[in-house]
Order: sequence, then structure tokens, then C-alpha cells
Amino acid sequence: DPERRNGYLVMTEVLNADGTPHESNGRATIDDDDNDFWFGFEQEYFIMDTHTQLPLGFPIGGYPAPQGMYYCSVGGKNTHGRDLVEEHADLCIDAGLNFEGINQEVACGQWEFQ
Repeated sequence: DPERRNGYLVMTEVLNADGTPHESNGRATIDDDDNDFWFGFEQEYFIMDTHTQLPLGFPIGGYPAPQGMYYCSVGGKNTHGRDLVEEHADLCIDAGLNFEGINQEVACGQWEFQ
């Protein structure tokens, strides 16, 4: 958290064993003099149920239905953890942390903010 005293912002790159950039390493393609480059961050996370030790919305002893109905939480019955996510967003705003949006991701209990 770079806003805290003694905090750090860590940016990483994915490298192959020989030290060359991995094909998924988008940062390796950035030129130092590229002034028109835009980038953004997103943080993805799962909200876990402390009783079942599973992501919110996962049935005990199995898996939820395929992702289609959970992506971006279409419909109230497919939203798991929205109240917690909204509280997190409010706390970020109160702390002065700017973000552009929040949405549920492809799995039950999976969210992101940008």
C-alpha cells in the first residue's frame, strides 16, 4: 500500500527460467520512451465463506453451475458478496483511493476492482 508509511508498490514481470520475458509478460513490450502508453490496474479476489472454507456461493461437496450466469453477477440470485464489496468500495473512497469500477468475475464469490 504506497499510501501508508513505509509502504511499497511492487510491480512484477513474468520471466522464463533463462531470464527472458515470458510470452504473457506484457510489461516487457513497454518502451521507456513510449509517452502515449496507457495502463490500468485491476485487483481480483475471492471472498471466502469462513464456515465452509469455500468461495461464497459454492455448494458444499461440489461446484457451482458454469460461469455464464455469474459473470458480472447478472441477476440478484447470482450475486455473492455484493454487500461486502460495496463496503470495501466505500472504505477505499474514504481512504482517498481512486478506482474506476467493481464487478463480479467469472466464478461465485470472485470480484475485482479497477
